[in-house]
Amino acid sequence: MPSEPIQTETREESQPAPTVVRAENKKSMIIGSLCFLAYMGCHIGKNILGALMPQILDAMPDAAATLGSMTSVFLLTYGFGQLINGVIGTFLPAKWMVFIGLAASGGIIMLFPVLGISRLGSVLWGVCGFSSSMMWGPIAAMVGENTKEKAAKTILTALTAASLLGALVTYLLAFLASRQESWKPFFALAGVLMLMIALVWLPVCTRMEKKGMLVSARQKRESTPGIRGEERKKLLRVFGSIGFLSMVLATMLNGVIRNATSIWVPTFLSRSLGLSLSAVSLISSLLPLVCISGTFLSLYILRFFRNNEKAECLALFLTSAICFALVLLFQHTCVPIALVALFVAMAGMHGACNMIFSVYVLNFRPYGIISGMSGFLDFASYMSASAASMLFTSLSAKDNWYGVVLCWALCCAAGVVFSLTAQIRSRQEKAEIR
Repeated sequence: MPSEPIQTETREESQPAPTVVRAENKKSMIIGSLCFLAYMGCHIGKNILGALMPQILDAMPDAAATLGSMTSVFLLTYGFGQLINGVIGTFLPAKWMVFIGLAASGGIIMLFPVLGISRLGSVLWGVCGFSSSMMWGPIAAMVGENTKEKAAKTILTALTAASLLGALVTYLLAFLASRQESWKPFFALAGVLMLMIALVWLPVCTRMEKKGMLVSARQKRESTPGIRGEERKKLLRVFGSIGFLSMVLATMLNGVIRNATSIWVPTFLSRSLGLSLSAVSLISSLLPLVCISGTFLSLYILRFFRNNEKAECLALFLTSAICFALVLLFQHTCVPIALVALFVAMAGMHGACNMIFSVYVLNFRPYGIISGMSGFLDFASYMSASAASMLFTSLSAKDNWYGVVLCWALCCAAGVVFSLTAQIRSRQEKAEIR
């Protein structure tokens, strides 16, 4: 009984015609560039409120509670939206899903300064979170279904850089807002940028479809038998297997470290390591660059694990667990060692994330459910991070930073166990196939 989907495409065809290679490379380049632009737009919308929050609070000191509520609502609808829209993206082409997501989010953000910080604003911000979640799953499916496996891994990895670039755009807007002492025009400008990207996305996708460079999931299902009989039974066995469950749990633990932990790093640097606010700002600004370096490095070292993403996840979880243990040991005795260990741990967890969302999800390509699986795993990741954040809030309120870092280390240690389980099940499956 198989424990996970079987990769049917493990290597490219040997020595294809040069013209075919050039055409395939051109198509991958266009798809990659288009998806990069769209995902950058997604993260402009996702980060604009946080980036401009200091300016908003400076102008409206009484809005702190409402802004906090808006942030929570956004994360909640974004997380559940990943699950719902991932499934929808299995049936509706990415061309329309991403366009609607960008246009709806951009429109709300553009009008938000007019609507103001209010209960209505909180509701609309929740809608914005849901519409923002319409992009990752469909984009992953578009890449996975229309490019070769090697190109798909590279493109999906590059989308991490797109998310960072989107965040940097919001920080630039926040800097300009601080110079002009008015946040509203720059908040609206973020929405305008998203609408502009949406207006580029739709016609380019349409033109690619007409040229046969882009085939939607619906068109593929109409031209192929789809998941029937034995294939459907095989997929159900996959979902019920220990190996699949282990990867889901590893994804959830990874989400705790990537999402929840990153929120608390600046506070940890200040409260536990005793760094000045200026030093905290400088060091925190370097963290995204370190994390994206870990993301790209993970794809490079995958070759040393013979393209086995589970084995690499195991190694990365183990490395991060050791690094968090070093943070515990040296946070009060040698701050430089604690800082380096913290950065390596975070880079390792972003690398593990890349293995899950840029490599593991491609195993589901034969079943045509890359979008749904990407959305489900992203949903699981955000829900676990949300729950863990409440625990970290409680511990930090008691100034128990030893307990906070210990939780981070234990999450990574548990990730080692589940990655190892998934790896063992993978070996068992290969033995059964032989």
